[in-house]
Amino acid sequence: MPDAVDGALDLLATAASEVEAGWVPRDWVRTDPSGDIPMRMDAENVHFRQVGVFSEFAVEADTGMELRVALDLPAVIHGVDVEGDVLELTINSFRPIDISRDGERVFLDELPTVASGPALITVLDAIEVGANGTLTLKVLETPVPLGGEWGRTGLTVQFTTPRLRTRWRELDLAHARLLLAREFASSDEERARIAAVAGRIVECLDLSRGPDLEVELREAIAELDWLTSRLEDYRIHCIGHSHIDLAWLWTYEDTREVIFRDMESVLGLFDEYPEFRFTHSQARGYAEVEASRPDLFARLRERIDEGRLEPATVQWVEADSNIPSGESQARQLIEGLNYSRDSLGIRPDVLLAPDTFGHAGNIPQLAVQAGAKVYYHHRANPGFVGEGSRDPWQAYWWVGADGTRILAIGTPVYLGPVTASRLARDLISLGKANGVSEICYFYGVGDHGGGPTRADLDAIRSLDAAWGFPAVGCSTLGEYASALLASEPSLPEFTGESERVFEGCYTTHADSKRMNREAESALVVAETLAALAGQDASSSLSDSWRATLHHQFHDIIGGSAVAGAFADQARDTAAALDVAARVSGAALRVLAGELGPGAVSVTNPLGHTRDEVVLVPAELRGTNRGVADAGERRCRHRSPGGGVGVPRELRRLRDPSVHARPRAT
Repeated sequence: MPDAVDGALDLLATAASEVEAGWVPRDWVRTDPSGDIPMRMDAENVHFRQVGVFSEFAVEADTGMELRVALDLPAVIHGVDVEGDVLELTINSFRPIDISRDGERVFLDELPTVASGPALITVLDAIEVGANGTLTLKVLETPVPLGGEWGRTGLTVQFTTPRLRTRWRELDLAHARLLLAREFASSDEERARIAAVAGRIVECLDLSRGPDLEVELREAIAELDWLTSRLEDYRIHCIGHSHIDLAWLWTYEDTREVIFRDMESVLGLFDEYPEFRFTHSQARGYAEVEASRPDLFARLRERIDEGRLEPATVQWVEADSNIPSGESQARQLIEGLNYSRDSLGIRPDVLLAPDTFGHAGNIPQLAVQAGAKVYYHHRANPGFVGEGSRDPWQAYWWVGADGTRILAIGTPVYLGPVTASRLARDLISLGKANGVSEICYFYGVGDHGGGPTRADLDAIRSLDAAWGFPAVGCSTLGEYASALLASEPSLPEFTGESERVFEGCYTTHADSKRMNREAESALVVAETLAALAGQDASSSLSDSWRATLHHQFHDIIGGSAVAGAFADQARDTAAALDVAARVSGAALRVLAGELGPGAVSVTNPLGHTRDEVVLVPAELRGTNRGVADAGERRCRHRSPGGGVGVPRELRRLRDPSVHARPRAT
């Protein structure tokens, strides 16, 4: 049986991939300042979907290009009669796109990015066999170059029709059911029936056939009717999510527009699908909407109040957890919680870190103290295949360095479409393999925003109603965690840090790391001194902290963003250092009190006593050769650079200041 079933599964997967790719026009013409160049397109799997990809593609900075293709369509594509059907285009681009047919505009996205999900574009209302004009894609100018792998996959297209999608869904669901049946068969009789079904599939699976193919597939798969009862204890929670990098192959100025676009899109889905739920992170993004689009923010608040939109805003941004200091990690939580309380009216309990490159061992302690109950991440999951010999972990208890533990949720991906086969594979590898009946699936297409689509939500409805498939529904991370714990699973434990990916990021862009350390150190000192002096600088320091925390986003401080992102960081760091200096100066004037002529005050802002050499500048030394402290004790030391070095014990915060003055000795 294994060989027969494997063969049928391979045939179904291959056929589904071919149909999903739709119509792939191979021959294109590229026009740029150098002239016309032939371009070749092939079908590839990009972000878990079969799409058309140019074999070579790169765009220089501040240039655009024009791509043209003749819409010469056959009567039949992958065995489906498409004459009279609607031709639709799904496009994913890291650059702005202007699309026209025979000179008439079909679509224009003025944003720097077109996400794959929302951009489902009607190209032809009714396909005619043969010539249907010429489609032109204009890749518009942007200041960021794209080349290499990101250039090649930075523009993908998918031409399809409603009839082609119907055939694809049938093939994908048949593949998922056969996969589940093989996994859940419990008797020789059931395994024999599976082998017989596989044989029938091999015999009938020919894409050149017309509607008879779907009829025979359904009749064959119907023999697996026992599958419904076998899966009745399983439930798949589909969690809608929009992955928005504050900066990566773009700058934040681009991203803010993407935030607005995605929120508009999500609000439309809330209106159309009452069951829809959405989990979205980063208090920084909500703050941008509140400041720039109050009308949009008011609508988001309504969905938050209803409990349908889950703000995973325990942190200010999805921050790196390795480079920032412990104080910065705490401030990420403080600023996220403060904003959530003041502007969103909630106390968030979900910390979302899907793309973070590693996870520090103190995170459980800090997160739990901040009120977090769930920690979600994708990268560096200690139980995933490829990172050890264990099976993938859907959920585990993450134990911090101090013994605090938090429920950690992991998924193999954090973006992608809802398909029967993908859900079935996760049920097997994450659910059944770990004795877990509640399974979490993150969905939302696009790697720079995009999020859930109508196609995803239609798929969730359809699969939930399908026989031979587990229950499927919209959910949030909080709802999933509650359902998981209510099932009383036996979960593994993992202690300490989890460091697995992108190690090179921690040795690149030293300027970004240096700017971060200067800003966070100066802000900590300013905050400490202001508190000691009894001054309230919380408002100005909070703004500066938020600007600094913004650039602790994992793709910025991790060194993987474009140059413009680090120019933005330099600007914000200079502003934060200026604020910190002004706050510190005002506080030091209070702490120093009345000093005599030429006197020096040294203040220790740390929480522990320090033994240091304090250097009194040469201009304060004058003609004196030594220094005496406030008790008239002489403190002689050799004088580097013309100044006077004074060895001193600087006490901790409660007695922070030591006064001294130059003395002729």
